[in-house]
Amino acid sequence: MPTPCQTKCGLNSDGGNRQYEQDCVFCRVVQPILNASPQISREFQISTIMELSAIILAGASVRSLAASASAIGYKPICCDFFNDADLEFCLNSCGGRLLDPIQSFGEIPSQLQHIPTSIPLVWCGGLENYPSILTEIAQTRPLLGTPPEALRTIRNHALLFQFLQNCGFRTPLSVFRPDVVVNSEKKEIKHWICKPISSSGGLGIHRIPNQDPNPPFGISEALHHLNHQLVATDCFLQAFEEGVPMSATYVTNGTSARLIGCCIQLNGLASLNSPDFSFCGSVGPVQLPEESTKNLQSLGQRLLEFAELRGVFGVDFILQHGRLIVLEINPRLTATHEHFDHGSAQPLLQTHLDACTGVPNADITRVSAFAGRSPSRIPTSFRLILYAPQTIRMNMERTQSLMTFRSPRLRLADIPRPESVIAAGTPFLSVSYYNSVNGPTSKSNLNAEARSHAQILQPLDSPGFTNLERRVLPELRGTDVIREVNGLIERFWEHSN
Repeated sequence: MPTPCQTKCGLNSDGGNRQYEQDCVFCRVVQPILNASPQISREFQISTIMELSAIILAGASVRSLAASASAIGYKPICCDFFNDADLEFCLNSCGGRLLDPIQSFGEIPSQLQHIPTSIPLVWCGGLENYPSILTEIAQTRPLLGTPPEALRTIRNHALLFQFLQNCGFRTPLSVFRPDVVVNSEKKEIKHWICKPISSSGGLGIHRIPNQDPNPPFGISEALHHLNHQLVATDCFLQAFEEGVPMSATYVTNGTSARLIGCCIQLNGLASLNSPDFSFCGSVGPVQLPEESTKNLQSLGQRLLEFAELRGVFGVDFILQHGRLIVLEINPRLTATHEHFDHGSAQPLLQTHLDACTGVPNADITRVSAFAGRSPSRIPTSFRLILYAPQTIRMNMERTQSLMTFRSPRLRLADIPRPESVIAAGTPFLSVSYYNSVNGPTSKSNLNAEARSHAQILQPLDSPGFTNLERRVLPELRGTDVIREVNGLIERFWEHSN
């Protein structure tokens, strides 16, 4: 049962142990309404507040955001593709609700038909490619995040790259139909990659083989590929950039932007069975040199001139010997939010909600995931996404074994439900390791944590790990994972200078 709020409102809070007004959903969101309307009956006040504690989370996978919502006192209503077992457990624990799994984003509006239209929706991964669906939802309920009408601008890569070039930021050489070239400066092109115009998580990206390097596969050859339908019509070509794939996380109230932090991206790791370029995890937060950090802060502010961003959003970029090469905007909460939630004063979801609802409205520069903590005290965490090496068929015993797995620093998440069938080459589950020492202020610190991470993961490939867990995770080789992660960390330090 909910316990009484310990502050002046006197109403029931759903947090159980919250004792301060700013930590109480009811006090923070509803108290101003109640003060302005003293004639409203207490029964109506309570029923209204209970409804306002609900929030809808919709996207490809919402498990991590549901955990954040539960932690700050909300009762999330969740809609995604997977309906993972640990998502259901979370919702049962906090009084939330799990909708039927969707097969396509187009099913979301019908799933929400019987949910009160006063309950707002926070959208996440993948929906940025479907502004028409978000527009349909926005006709009947509030959306908290970047508005749908801005997404068509944000996902226009040619327009974005040209804007960034004009602002002095680097972007990869990119070729679009018909005969549109952005950043045509002469340079050696080792190879090209084909990228879907509408995609997320690296899905669908692949290399274009250069079978005849003499003469090189240049801009004219790339245009020939596009205009003669040698690649899919919904794709563009981009010159591959060497360096370290990274992401920056920001928050904006629409008028000013704040850089929250950066993470190293893991893409296409063979030890995690990940397809080439597919997102398979992250390491962070990590600190960049002062000049790079200033450039990223400037980038976030300039992006507000390009499109109407709102709330928490991300930017993918390549770190190349201290230079930033911008790849794309993720105009919503991203998969790396868990790195910033760990050890912070409040989850990034709350920062997102505050920015979208005007709390605070004009002082976004004070928003920080670390609430004034010294950067040297920021804990680093590792998140690995294991892909299925072949078709995996789950059963109750396997799911229960993964759900009950316990380790002081290691956590399994996104656990498939019993009877789930995970196709080869698709995400299976995630493995997170949480740092217990200071953040990555030096190369020695980060490598020490990577070595500790190797020690934690090693049991997954040793006789000490239970037979059941071995069957569920047959291809995860801890030493191979750490070799690849360590290699990327070494590259990060090389390119930070």
